[in-house]
Amino acid sequence: MKRGVDHVICALEELAELIRQQASVEEIKRVSAPKTDALHIEEVTIPKNAWCIDKPICALGLPDDVIVACINRRHDTIIPNGSTQLKAKDRLVVLTTENEKSAIRILTEKNGYGE
Repeated sequence: MKRGVDHVICALEELAELIRQQASVEEIKRVSAPKTDALHIEEVTIPKNAWCIDKPICALGLPDDVIVACINRRHDTIIPNGSTQLKAKDRLVVLTTENEKSAIRILTEKNGYGE
């Protein structure tokens, strides 16, 4: 008789697979839904006239609690790092907290941080 766990489901692996498959944000939210409302998954599309175009993620001044998890660019899915530059029409999947949720709106503005 076999007892115990014979399969381990890792939410991080499931999330990574959904990103590789270019899953919709709604599908990602369904799989990774936290037990609290502390974590938010948002999709942000960079407009053609946004201030952040051609800037690396590390230069955007985003708070520590805002993580760009992936970028959907045309038919590619990119797992970004700090040097990844944003392009017009990029669709970003962003993980953030309730407190920093409004901080991601700056990415869609023509001028950044009150410029």
